Amino acid sequence: MTRTAICLAALSMLTAPAAFADTKTYPAQSFSSIESAGPIDVIYEPAATPGIVVEQAEGDFSDVYLDFDGDTLIVSRNSVRDRSGWFNNVSVRVKDDRKIVKVNGKRVPYYIVRVSGPDLTGVTAKNSAKLTATGVDSERFDAHASSSGDLILAGTAPTTKLHASSSGDIFAEDFRAETLDLHASSSGDIEAVSYGTGPIRIEASSSGDIELDSRGAAEFIINASSSADIELSGACTSIAVEASSSADIEANELLCSTADISASSSADVSVRASDAVTAKASSGGDIYVSGNPATRDISRSSGGDIDFRS
Repeated sequence: MTRTAICLAALSMLTAPAAFADTKTYPAQSFSSIESAGPIDVIYEPAATPGIVVEQAEGDFSDVYLDFDGDTLIVSRNSVRDRSGWFNNVSVRVKDDRKIVKVNGKRVPYYIVRVSGPDLTGVTAKNSAKLTATGVDSERFDAHASSSGDLILAGTAPTTKLHASSSGDIFAEDFRAETLDLHASSSGDIEAVSYGTGPIRIEASSSGDIELDSRGAAEFIINASSSADIELSGACTSIAVEASSSADIEANELLCSTADISASSSADVSVRASDAVTAKASSGGDIYVSGNPATRDISRSSGGDIDFRS
């Protein structure tokens, strides 16, 4: 996960304090999900009643766009909706404790949109939006980050789905989930923590990256391809992996009882199994097994390799 330090450093810049001079309160109605689009910062906190307050340093609220589509609050910019190709060149930097946002070389107002409400079950950040949601408490939660959108999540939802694509990033290390469904593709990144027995379902492709720490003995089901990178650690009962096309899965720090692994087309998989392993390596796929399992069912073909380590 070489991008982790870079992503966190960039996010710390984006959360630098801003000297806001003006705020504006907007009408709010009940919502259960938030969709943010464009270079805009959205901060959600739980509250008994819905509320929306926008902060802007120069008092220019002309470009902020707010709307409701059913139970979804939409936070965006008028520029996003009015101009095609708006995302061709977006830059964000901090100067004198203020964010400077430029689009196609032209400076536009920077906004922080503070949103509150009693129930939140889903969030979306896309097209360079950044959305921070804390205090989430629901039975189910669904999060999507795409097109350089960033999500920072904290709270609890027993059943959670996280999807990151097209350089979207999801940071959910402070989010408590028991059953997880993770999808990362096209350079999307996810960092998460799981609790409980799962199952934990992971799909990663096209240079998608996933890093997960399991704090409950969970069942893992993984499919990885096309240079995907998955790093797993913690507790585990069983792990099933299908890896292909130069995917890289590092799960030797995930303490599993059983493992069922298939690696092909130059994929690399490292696992730890204490009781039993079934491993099939073909077409240049490599499998590395630690944990000294007593039961071993292995198959090698077409240059595939399986290596047992102490």
